[in-house]
Amino acid sequence: MKDCDNRIEKNFQAYQARKQRCKEAADRKKNTNSHEEIAKKPTFNNTCMQHGLRDTALHGWRATRMALVSYYSPSTHSPLSPSTPYTTTPSHHISTLINAFPETTTSSIEGEDGNPIHLPFQLPAWRRLDERTKPYFYQLALSELESTNDNHYRLVPFVFNESTSLTQAIDTQKLKRLDYLRDRLQKALNEALSRPKDNQVAFWFAFETARRGQPHIQGALLIRLDEAKKARDAFYKLNGEMSVREKQGALRFLSGKRNQLFKKRGCLYTDLNWADYNLKERATTRREYTGYGNVVAVSQPLVKATRNYYERLRSEFKQQRH
Repeated sequence: MKDCDNRIEKNFQAYQARKQRCKEAADRKKNTNSHEEIAKKPTFNNTCMQHGLRDTALHGWRATRMALVSYYSPSTHSPLSPSTPYTTTPSHHISTLINAFPETTTSSIEGEDGNPIHLPFQLPAWRRLDERTKPYFYQLALSELESTNDNHYRLVPFVFNESTSLTQAIDTQKLKRLDYLRDRLQKALNEALSRPKDNQVAFWFAFETARRGQPHIQGALLIRLDEAKKARDAFYKLNGEMSVREKQGALRFLSGKRNQLFKKRGCLYTDLNWADYNLKERATTRREYTGYGNVVAVSQPLVKATRNYYERLRSEFKQQRH
């Protein structure tokens, strides 16, 4: 293993236990009277919602490509004439988002013809969402927070690679990995940026291993431009002692790339796709590295902001669709 190629070991204990439970459940089902079985009725769930949000992102990309994005004033969100300087509608804009939602989305159940069953797209109550769908709204809520005070704060996507030193620190304490990383990152950022209790840094991230045990987190945070260097220092401090190579690849802030993608693919696609991209390894990570535990963590300030945003979105959605 090369210097600084940090790796964590796979652990299949939870997978084996789950596999055994599934086998036992299948055996019990075989022993029941098949005539008493009731056909499973598809219901709208988090998987359906994730499919719909992916369709929404693609709708945003198509709209941008066809020059159908609307014009708006960053301060008032009121329409502008084409001759007025503008930016594309931000991803969190509720009316635009609702118009981009699909009418229907696929379920995980197939019909008798073998084709997926389609269900009307919905926005369930916040309590029914899980980490397959909440990250999309974490990203949208950060976009809304970014737009306040004329973009005084900026949404910064990031990728942070865990050092060997940080891995060892995680292994020698009792908290779960994501709880430890969330709490330590919150503390490090608040201290580095001198944030008061009523203005703590909002962020979310997903844990990944590149499917080969290389621990890293990817997500987004909200900071001022003048705080970027101090925020970087907070991440480096969290990583502890690093080799030269570890420090070189420890952290990437991707706000520049986000702005480039805005121009090519639109705000809606860019922000929703970042959340979707960070969930790409969820099944593998849960099965092999977290014992089917969570892979997404979020700061308390963002939880509150996201729930507020989602409830306003859901209320408007119900008025327009029903």
